[in-house]
Amino acid sequence: MRSKIMFGRIIGWLLSIWSFLPILFGVLMPMFIYFPIAYSSWRILTIFIGESSYYNYLNSWFTIYPSNLFLISNLVFFEVSIFLIGFGIFLYGLITLIKGRMRGEGIVQTGLYRYIRHPQNLGIILFLFAFILYIPGFGDMGIRIADILSWILFCMFMVVICDLEEFRMKQKFSQDYENYCNNTGFFLPRMRKHDLKLIKNKKIVYVIRYSVMIVIFIVIVNITNIIAKFLYINDIVEIYR
Repeated sequence: MRSKIMFGRIIGWLLSIWSFLPILFGVLMPMFIYFPIAYSSWRILTIFIGESSYYNYLNSWFTIYPSNLFLISNLVFFEVSIFLIGFGIFLYGLITLIKGRMRGEGIVQTGLYRYIRHPQNLGIILFLFAFILYIPGFGDMGIRIADILSWILFCMFMVVICDLEEFRMKQKFSQDYENYCNNTGFFLPRMRKHDLKLIKNKKIVYVIRYSVMIVIFIVIVNITNIIAKFLYINDIVEIYR
């Protein structure tokens, strides 16, 4: 059982890295747009909107000119703020977890873990969000529309990683961890601290959760493509080849 859980976690992390590669390569090496491994996760988008439409519209940029100091300064301030907040949440959660483990706590419920179950992963999601925006000094040409979708896909894989971790914890601590889940939120604090138990079969819960995530992602991709097409036709975004 432990080997299966470990294998699932490794696969989850690899998929998360794979989904984030287009953003990383877009920031560091924009000319490597056709590098097959780096941009392979974008192929998921073609399932929903088609090959030609994907390359014509989603792979377009909001160009940011170096002379626009007002826009650049505000973007950098926002990016740095999001990065620091995310990294702070990640670091605080990590320190709290380490201290809890040193005290021999099986289920850490102090610090941020008192309110949410996955502060470290939330921190990762937040501080990586800064990389989908404008990063001056790395040859970035602006904000690429498809990078936003890559970040959303990355978030979906992070949810799967969290679910695998919770499955392991429930196997180990049973009802104690179930009670902890009922009183704390996933990424945000829980407003209602009790389990409604509308669906007793947990497998059905996960099927519904992942189905909803996939449907939402498909809707977002298609809406984004429509908006990107409008922006491209009106010369608001540009395509670099």
